[in-house]
Amino acid sequence: MLKRIQFTTFFLAIFLLGHIPLSAQLRHITENAGITFQWNRFSYEQNHTSYYALAIPLRAIYAPNRYQSVAVFLNQGYQNFDETGLYGVSDVQIRYQYLLSRNMGFLKAEEWTFLAEIYVPTGTKKLEPLKMTVTSTARIPYVRAPLLYGIAGFSAKFGALFSRPVSENLNIGFGGWYFYRGSYRPLKDGGKFNPADEILLTAAVEVGDRSTGFVGDVRYGFYTSEKVDGEKIASPGALLAASGQFFRWGWELTAIYFNRGATRFEFGGDFKSPSLFISRVGYRITGSEHLIPYLGYEHTGNGDRLYAANVFLVGFYSRQVRLGGFPLDPFVELRLGSIKGGTKTTGVRVGTSIAFQIYR
Repeated sequence: MLKRIQFTTFFLAIFLLGHIPLSAQLRHITENAGITFQWNRFSYEQNHTSYYALAIPLRAIYAPNRYQSVAVFLNQGYQNFDETGLYGVSDVQIRYQYLLSRNMGFLKAEEWTFLAEIYVPTGTKKLEPLKMTVTSTARIPYVRAPLLYGIAGFSAKFGALFSRPVSENLNIGFGGWYFYRGSYRPLKDGGKFNPADEILLTAAVEVGDRSTGFVGDVRYGFYTSEKVDGEKIASPGALLAASGQFFRWGWELTAIYFNRGATRFEFGGDFKSPSLFISRVGYRITGSEHLIPYLGYEHTGNGDRLYAANVFLVGFYSRQVRLGGFPLDPFVELRLGSIKGGTKTTGVRVGTSIAFQIYR
């Protein structure tokens, strides 16, 4: 597996950058690495179950000018739930973005951004049932660990984003994309699963700046049918999501809402995913490298096979802390809550990212 990943990454790098002069490549490549550790414990009466994960995301961005960029993403790490462990590697993600540099008919320069992404299926797949349980635990809303394995076959995303300043302190934006998801075999000796493609529309607004202002967006998505071995099995419900950040006098208030409609199965019955609401309030401490302590609250709504949960958060994060000349974004978060039915949950997240550009 490791040799396969190394070969694929090397081939993609040669394919994307092979015709660009070496001096230009080195001058404009920025690398970004990180590490995140997460631990969660679930307690019911005298029974305890733990989940933990160590994730190492990697990213390299080539930006020859302000109008174009090519980015390569990879995530890897180890996760464990109820004494079942799994080392996983994500699919390689390659993204190309182009900010329109000149007018093209009704498309005005620097108002339109076009993006294209591909997902190369080098990640961990064909899991045994117990290991599939580990990765499923990572996606529970009140766990939400980084996904450390491939979740699709060869996939591609195409879209466009539009933004325009309405006034000196007001910007609006609209966008959309089509996300084609290829088929794959999630379980060993299982059928070939073809996940639903996604069509997503979004609208955003920005007022003021990070000293005094507001940034928010609304997203609506709908999906094609899901299939196994070419046979339709389900029709996923639509997505509605919204998020916003408000800044004033050093305070930051964040709110996120996410909800999916019920999935209808061809053989009968529905499956309802839980809704999710997150709120957080923090304060930027001046003179301390942008240190921002915060308090937060998360509510997970009732869903099929998943109970509602309430989790309280306390933590801090910091932007652009310098270590040896390189910027870091460290964070720490403690999580205490309860799940309907009497289960208690405790968790901690700690980590940082680091960006560096070796060649100037």
